[in-house]
Amino acid sequence: MSRQCRIEPLSLEEIEAFVTHRIAVGLGLTSPHAAGTERDGASDAVPVSFSRAALAVLAQLSDGVPRTLTRLCDRALDAAAARQERRVAPEHVFEAAGRVNVPVRAIDRVRIGRSTLTLGLA
Repeated sequence: MSRQCRIEPLSLEEIEAFVTHRIAVGLGLTSPHAAGTERDGASDAVPVSFSRAALAVLAQLSDGVPRTLTRLCDRALDAAAARQERRVAPEHVFEAAGRVNVPVRAIDRVRIGRSTLTLGLA
């Protein structure tokens, strides 16, 4: 007997929820809403958050694959912590990609909802 499962790539909104949930779990918070993102603002009780631009870069580099996303997030958090920064930015994600051998594509713009954000990093 065998079972085969296929997980579809996560959308940007699902990635944001996934990252917020993982931060909350890592901090031992009872509610994922207690861990913030740039949109709702991280409280002082939450030591770290991901900017919307960083989430968009995560989405593009991970192709929405949860395992790759988790690895990139872990290393991006390390990169931000090494610089004593509380907000994970796109440059932290790009550094993380290099550390876990995720191919970095030239990304100069990312779509966030109906908006396009120019990163100036490509």
